[in-house]
Amino acid sequence: MKIKYPSVIEEMTNAEYHSGAGDEAIGSSSLKTLATKTPNHFKNKKPQESKPYFDKGTACHTAILEPNLFKKNVIRGGKDRRQKEYKEAMESKTSEQVVLPDSDYEDVLRIKDAVSNSPQVNKLLYHQDARSEVSAFCIDKETGIKLKCRPDKVRPSKKDPSMDIIIDLKTTVDASREGFERACGNFGYHIQEAFYRRCWEQATNRKVAKFYFLAVEKEPPYAFSIFELGDMSIIEGDAVVEKALQTYSECQKTGIFPSYDTEIQCRLDLKKNKERVMEKFGID
Repeated sequence: MKIKYPSVIEEMTNAEYHSGAGDEAIGSSSLKTLATKTPNHFKNKKPQESKPYFDKGTACHTAILEPNLFKKNVIRGGKDRRQKEYKEAMESKTSEQVVLPDSDYEDVLRIKDAVSNSPQVNKLLYHQDARSEVSAFCIDKETGIKLKCRPDKVRPSKKDPSMDIIIDLKTTVDASREGFERACGNFGYHIQEAFYRRCWEQATNRKVAKFYFLAVEKEPPYAFSIFELGDMSIIEGDAVVEKALQTYSECQKTGIFPSYDTEIQCRLDLKKNKERVMEKFGID
């Protein structure tokens, strides 16, 4: 699909977006590889394969963000994945559909009910001007690199309708403050937020007033929380994105995508071990 830069496309399917829309445009997942690994890892990264493990999370996104598409895109596949009913559904489904065993299907419906019954979530997600799964494309002003992002939900700010609010849904095992804080560090959610802000603002010429994470647990009682990152996390995310884009820009110019330093690296101390030794022997 030929993409105009900058642009915002509402009718693009998830499959189209992830199957190469925007040519060489970089998304947040690719940028996180640049930021947390090396340019060589980025260059040789394999496309993420669709696996049944991810289907429940995908179905949750559909149920909560686009409930009108749930019956069309989420197929009930029988008792379990070993049965004929499930296998036949998998063979006949489209790229936009997922197939769930009965237990997972029922879980998703319960998760959707738990979340949508919250007045606060309703204000965020089901605003009359809210849009789901909108694809945005831009050419980064600082580096000239093509970027793309696909926020889960975007809506105008109530305080200033000329600005937008982005909501990102995360299914998780622990939606507590401490649990989600760990997940942010492990999965680079602060990097994702910084990247989305940068791409969305340049694609739309509209500032992002707020960015919220809706963290929903996948197991009973399907508890959930809404988080906004602190200033230091936002600053760190912006710095990581800037450095990663500058690194990629340099790689494009030179044609060199380096990996790890292959020289012998001496005096490697694990931080936890170092702290334990210092405490045991009274070293300041």
